[in-house]
Amino acid sequence: MGVMFQSRFLLLGVLFALAILAVSLFTRPETRVALTTSVPQTASTTVVDDGAILAVGENHSPVFGLPDALFRPVDHRKATQAVPDVDRIYAEFDVPVIGQLQASPASSVCTTRLTASRAPVAMVDLTVRSPCFPDTTFLIRHGPASFTVWTGAQGLATVTVPALAQRSRFSVYRQNIQYDEVEIYVPAARNYDRIALNWNTPERLDLHAFEGAAFIGGPGHIWVGSSNRASDAASGESGYTVALGGEATEPPAQMEVYTFPAGHRAYDQSVSIRIGILLDHENCGREIDFTVIEAFGGNFPIATEASPKMPACDQVGLVVLLADDVPTLIAGAG
Repeated sequence: MGVMFQSRFLLLGVLFALAILAVSLFTRPETRVALTTSVPQTASTTVVDDGAILAVGENHSPVFGLPDALFRPVDHRKATQAVPDVDRIYAEFDVPVIGQLQASPASSVCTTRLTASRAPVAMVDLTVRSPCFPDTTFLIRHGPASFTVWTGAQGLATVTVPALAQRSRFSVYRQNIQYDEVEIYVPAARNYDRIALNWNTPERLDLHAFEGAAFIGGPGHIWVGSSNRASDAASGESGYTVALGGEATEPPAQMEVYTFPAGHRAYDQSVSIRIGILLDHENCGREIDFTVIEAFGGNFPIATEASPKMPACDQVGLVVLLADDVPTLIAGAG
């Protein structure tokens, strides 16, 4: 009896649950999805706030021809306003034409001129005329070589330079600005071989040539301190050395050039080149930079840079002779 009652009670519970489910299905409200359609914005407009800064002149006119759309007051009916894209009316697209700037022509009196003329033994006489720059340092460039000259009180400087090529070009500079240039043909350069030592520091360097079996201080030791002159090379007796530039100038571009008459029949011997450097407290223990320039037979000169390290400072006062960074020359009779 009790079991039958429990079964009936369970059946009634199931029927009641099914009835509630059926009612919920038939009374479910319809669900609708709202589709939002975006309004296409004009590509040429941008919304900005009304705190714009207008570009106008003193008389409220557009600056450099700006369109009036950039400065004309707008009726602000709300906090924002639409303005055109900048690239459509950008002022730089339609700028006014700028007139030619006025400049005073340079006076012919202040012109710096460089002239050149041939001299014996394949040398070139250079003259710098610069009346507006008296007592001034000028830099002369000749191929890979450079050295300074000093104009006197009259703005005039003269120097005789060994030509490093048959077609020699010289130019004059001041404060890294070229003022003039000249080219000269030196056919006699084919009869001479030249070694140049070029450096741009205040150090004292010397170019030493040892002709044949010469030793230091003996006959055949050619350097700026010897008595050999250009006339000795012209006659084929020996070579000679000239010094150009100065250590007291700025920049301190200096050069020494050794010339020997390779094309002279009376000259037939080998020549060894050495570079002498006075060791002092400024250069001891550090590298010295210089350039060795070879100019043989008037052909195009070849430059080789070198940076040898100097001995320690306990040897200050001695002269260092370098042999590894310069060539040993063989001069033939031709």
